[in-house]
Amino acid sequence: MKTSRNRKTRRSLLPYGNLGNDWRDGWTNVNGSGGVSLRLVEGVRTYLDISGTTLVSKRVPMPVDPKLLTGSELGYRLHMRYQPTENETPPEPNATLYAHPSGHYAVLPLPVPGDGKRNTGEWLTIEADFPEVAGDSSFELHLASGQQADDAPPDDPADDAREPNWPVRPGQVHISGALIQDPNDDGVSVRLHLPGLALRDAPLPISLDGVAARWKVDGKIPICIGARHTLTLPIDDACGWGGSADGTYPGSLAYAYWQDSSSEDLTLTPTAPTAPHDDAQLARDAWKLDCPIETEAGVTHGITFESAYDAPPFTLDCITGEFKVYVEDIQGPDYWPCVPLDETAHVRARVMNALTHTPSAGLRVTWQADGVDIGTSTTNADGWVGVTFTPKADTTVTAIADAPFNEAPAAASVEVRTLSRLPWECFSLTLDGRVIEPIDGRLLIYSGAASHKLALKPVADNASIGKACSISYAPSNDIDDDENISFNPAQGVAREMGPDGLEWTLTGPAGDPVFPFEIKFDCEPWQSPFSAFGVVVEGPIELFAFPTDATCMRDDAFVFGPVYNRAEETKGIIIEARVANGGLPRPGIPCSIGAVYPPTAIEAGAMSIPLGKTQLTGADGRTVFPVSYDDYLHLYPMEAFTIVGAEAVKRYPMQCRRTPSNPQDLALLATLYPGRPEYGDAFASPHFRMFISMGVYRSRYVDPVPSFGNDAEILLDLADGSRLGPYVFKPEWTSVKPTVTSIHIQARLDLDLPHGEYAPVVMAHVRAKGDMEKEYFFDFDRATTVDHVNMDFSPDPVDYPVHELYLYCPVTTLPAGEPFLLQWQTWSNTLPDEKYKLLIEPKVDEATILPFDFGEVATARVCSSTPTTTRIRLERMLSKYRGRIVATMDLTWV
Repeated sequence: MKTSRNRKTRRSLLPYGNLGNDWRDGWTNVNGSGGVSLRLVEGVRTYLDISGTTLVSKRVPMPVDPKLLTGSELGYRLHMRYQPTENETPPEPNATLYAHPSGHYAVLPLPVPGDGKRNTGEWLTIEADFPEVAGDSSFELHLASGQQADDAPPDDPADDAREPNWPVRPGQVHISGALIQDPNDDGVSVRLHLPGLALRDAPLPISLDGVAARWKVDGKIPICIGARHTLTLPIDDACGWGGSADGTYPGSLAYAYWQDSSSEDLTLTPTAPTAPHDDAQLARDAWKLDCPIETEAGVTHGITFESAYDAPPFTLDCITGEFKVYVEDIQGPDYWPCVPLDETAHVRARVMNALTHTPSAGLRVTWQADGVDIGTSTTNADGWVGVTFTPKADTTVTAIADAPFNEAPAAASVEVRTLSRLPWECFSLTLDGRVIEPIDGRLLIYSGAASHKLALKPVADNASIGKACSISYAPSNDIDDDENISFNPAQGVAREMGPDGLEWTLTGPAGDPVFPFEIKFDCEPWQSPFSAFGVVVEGPIELFAFPTDATCMRDDAFVFGPVYNRAEETKGIIIEARVANGGLPRPGIPCSIGAVYPPTAIEAGAMSIPLGKTQLTGADGRTVFPVSYDDYLHLYPMEAFTIVGAEAVKRYPMQCRRTPSNPQDLALLATLYPGRPEYGDAFASPHFRMFISMGVYRSRYVDPVPSFGNDAEILLDLADGSRLGPYVFKPEWTSVKPTVTSIHIQARLDLDLPHGEYAPVVMAHVRAKGDMEKEYFFDFDRATTVDHVNMDFSPDPVDYPVHELYLYCPVTTLPAGEPFLLQWQTWSNTLPDEKYKLLIEPKVDEATILPFDFGEVATARVCSSTPTTTRIRLERMLSKYRGRIVATMDLTWV
């Protein structure tokens, strides 16, 4: 209903003020029945001709306390039209306004205005306010003719054809009734002028099933689709519309209606109309508001409240929607998320309109996990809404849906169960009774139609016990069906997991293919299948790890770290596959580096290693996994790495140090020169000489370069199986330029040994110690008599020329006639025409190389009978025509 029936506003409070034929029902003539005549100006008006008497209106209740009407243009106001007598003999006609119970009154003279000339046919208008006295609750109006005779004068003859002339007798007055042609004209009226309607902030004026709306929607009053509401205005007492609490003042009558045609389907019905066929009721009474189920949601509608008296209309903005809801259902995931895998859980709920029991779309739902907010989401057209979160333990998830007419938020909860361990911590995997480490171990299925028993057994408190489990299989290559593995029971067949687990029979292919595969176990309540990996091979295999030539080893530990990289060198790990128990290399075997422990260097971006990348071994049964390390980054802890591809995982030790570009770039001279007492005391003591130059390193230092202490040692293996040492020494930094960060580490050691016989040195073991050991790789084992030492790659030592190192002579000055003994190391790997020559300038009396075998220390006897100084150059002849000076020494006879 858009408009109210018989809506009539700006009403007069005074009954019978229209002065119709029933006027006597509302007025009392103080002189009985005389002195008053009802006249009619046909088609225009009625009026009363009053002479010599007073008319008293019925007492009229005041709807509003007059003390609230103190503002400008507010209050109870009389309005009337009159024609006064032309005879101004006092007392003159008047209207008197009385207020009760105070008895206060106000007299309004009804005189002839102006110069007193006759003004035939015109009506004068007068307006006046009733006195405002607190506590007055009713009023009445007296209309007096002024002159009051004992007997009423005779009536003037009536003339209905025209407006009357002004009366002429003393105290006579005409009072106009309502204009016949104007339905809004009340004749003699008393109107109530009110301020605008004002509402308190709470409660909201609308309720549903006795529950008041708890909040506005976008600043508007909510109207619930498919519901009947009660609309009760929370009127602010100060505006007067609501009357008084004690009932003295009933308040204003009011109409309520919709503002526009878009609200035609909505209805407003007064619950206490004051008259039949009239929808006005006291503003404090309730209206029934009906919103059909077909109403469109989200539409704004305005309700106008209009007083039956004089007051500005008031509009209440409303909005339609589904404003009473409940949560019909809440569903957790059909799996248990695994906490260590950071698996997520998806929970969904369905929200319904509580009145129509249809899905509630577009509603914002709040989600809580164990009472803590985890997000909000909006229902779809079917009322469903979901949330995804990452549980850290078993969690109670609650969906909270609220609407203005819900007495409290609607909520529903579900328990999300979780798994606290990784899958392979909850199961054991065996193949033919052998335990397989399922992450990095491999299932080896033998070709040639061999059969195997695969078993999956749960631990005692496994959540999968009593639930379904099946298996699936995926080879990594395109394999013909006759070359595939067969399963019994077949793939995809779900069986209940008992405490003793489940078994499958796996049969390898009839031929001899080699290929990797993956087996997935799909077990409830896990979210995702978990996998084991394997290889089809002819028989048992083993994997071994070896260093590349450029990779450093400290005992059995692989060493990687910041390095001066050279493109031609590859640092890395070689994986070799062999038939088990010392068999031949196996090509085509998939293998990989499984993990590095701890993974700090990889996580920091310092080290790059292809973890998890599967490579096939080549024809030699080997494949290389390159490893690089940023040359300027820090050292990070490393303990081990694993290689994957055989049935068992192998773990190899690993360390982090600053390493040379290639550990083969090593110049090592470690020679024990035997004592020759037969040539005198000067040559009697055995002597050990060591020179080491290793590089190239990337130093983290530029300037100044710190120095090492005695942070290295050398241990010597002698040809007779005995050992000498260890002897400590101080390594030194050597760089081509002082400011570059590519360096060599060098050291020299010369020691006179106690007199005695010593077997030759055949192997040197060098180890870093102390502070140097913590940061630098300087560790190697090297044969000393096999390969000729190459000094060419190394920069010259700071304090001594390289060429001096090859020749040893304990003295450089002797008396004339005494021989010098020169000694130098030779190596067993020789060229066909290799030999040594002494070049002497100026010549001397004797220069003889004593007989020796390559790999031994060679000796030369040089003597001059006269005082002289000569330069000895030792030339290594590589062929008949090509030689090389490897040592130079100056000798003096005096």
